[in-house]
Amino acid sequence: MSFLKRGVGFGAVGLALATLSTGIVWAFPAVVSPVIHACANNRTGALRLAARCAASEHVVIWGVQGARGPAGPVGPAGASGRVFGFVSAGDNPPVLQRTSVVEATTVFTMPASGQLWVTAHFLPNIVCSGACSIVYGIYVDGIPVTGGRRVFTGSYSAGPVESWGISQVRAKGQHRVSLAYTATGSLSSISESVTVELGGMLL
Repeated sequence: MSFLKRGVGFGAVGLALATLSTGIVWAFPAVVSPVIHACANNRTGALRLAARCAASEHVVIWGVQGARGPAGPVGPAGASGRVFGFVSAGDNPPVLQRTSVVEATTVFTMPASGQLWVTAHFLPNIVCSGACSIVYGIYVDGIPVTGGRRVFTGSYSAGPVESWGISQVRAKGQHRVSLAYTATGSLSSISESVTVELGGMLL
């Protein structure tokens, strides 16, 4: 126990006291304080908590709270989350048919069973000589994901397209995600100006 101050003190508990050389003890109203006041015997040094200090004692004051200690060691790293990667939504795309054209596909391994949030980024150049309709969709194992459809009615080259959706629950293990389209009408040509990007996250 290290003493911070010796002499006249103003207490945190009860009354704060001051002892004068005449032996008269004066009391002062207590105030909230971050220190503790006690009485120490002038001859033996014995301490006691009391409302008054005698003429044979002197006031001793020390802090209620000690100095801040050093920072503790850094804790261990937490476990990895379930997010993993692999390389504006509409209604569900149609089921893949023999007439469907797969634009891009990738195989990934799910560390656990669950649903996948999947995305596709592509830039189609569609040229139609007449009325036509092109439906793009995202598929996991050939099954359309909810909300992963994009529909184009006529020629298109306006810029990048984003599509995303949520798959059905899939088991742990390898699965195939694909971007494919089905065209009807007078389609002259269709191509991609940039590499199709597929991504996803395990929910």
